[in-house]
Amino acid sequence: MRAVLSIALFFMCVSAVAAPGNRGPRAGQVEYSAAAVHSFSDSFQGLSGSSLDLASRTGLQFGIDYFVSSKLSVGFDVTWVRPRFDATLVPDDGSPSVDISHRSTMFTGQFNGTYNFLESFITPYVEGGLGWTYFDSNISDGAPIIGCWWDPWWGYICNDFYSSYNTTNFSYGVGAGLRWNVASDLAVKAGYRWLEVEVDGLREKPMLESLQVEISYRF
Repeated sequence: MRAVLSIALFFMCVSAVAAPGNRGPRAGQVEYSAAAVHSFSDSFQGLSGSSLDLASRTGLQFGIDYFVSSKLSVGFDVTWVRPRFDATLVPDDGSPSVDISHRSTMFTGQFNGTYNFLESFITPYVEGGLGWTYFDSNISDGAPIIGCWWDPWWGYICNDFYSSYNTTNFSYGVGAGLRWNVASDLAVKAGYRWLEVEVDGLREKPMLESLQVEISYRF
């Protein structure tokens, strides 16, 4: 149900780009934003007793939006966070399970549609979007690759490179909050975002929740 809601809201906002009517004073402006994002801890159950526990963590978000009207904008944002995780891995050969604790890297890119209910200084808003989420365990999946080369400054140097267990999956979500238009070109937003990720091998889809405080500037 939430997936249908988020996708429907996103496409409703996109389809409104061509809608006629009063566009308002902010129409046609581009807004750049930066935000602090606090993701909540969560647990996910996999198959055969495997599991993944994510700790809470604060990360960063950067975005760009185009105002179709004073109330409606469409845009794209990227979110980066590095939560610690505890995982229980269950081998296929029947050997004992393995417990792992490490710090991961999560990156989400999302196309969004945002609707502000009012044109006043303070207004509630809703948003819906879809995109992808990249998860990197930062745990090596094999032996390192060692490369050596001549550096014009340091001379002959060698370094090792690791590939890691990672995955990229389709994701979608919805959000809501309050927007404060501090000035004609400056705004502050505080809101909640819920994100669902399409991942195979889990009993249920991961649902990631976060709070964010955002500062944006319009041109």
